[in-house]
Amino acid sequence: MRIQLESTSCGWSAETLIELDQQRVLVIRTARASGNLSNLVTRATVSTHLEDGELIYDIGGDARQGDFDQLLASTPCMQNSYLTKELVLEQHDKAMGTLPDIRTRISQHYRHVPPLDCSACREEPGAHHG
Repeated sequence: MRIQLESTSCGWSAETLIELDQQRVLVIRTARASGNLSNLVTRATVSTHLEDGELIYDIGGDARQGDFDQLLASTPCMQNSYLTKELVLEQHDKAMGTLPDIRTRISQHYRHVPPLDCSACREEPGAHHG
């Protein structure tokens, strides 16, 4: 488990990928919110590994639940200010400290959710199914 840091035009972002099983990966990402640039957010999402290594997130649909997605933290910040590496790492580290709780919520989420059928995923690389 390794934190990947990246500097962008809006400031720093941090991302950690955690293998959950042979098919699913937990992604914890801390960055400025895309729709609301005045917040620093940390989200936990689960995606499915395709055979070629690509990750796909199932948004779900009317009759079924999609992949796990949860907001872990949201901190107001100045919209025009640059997010420092220290601020991003501090919030990311706090979220990582709740990993046992996140894993429990993921297990509960997938208790009745079958694995994604990736046969359609291979036909539409990069597509989000739902």
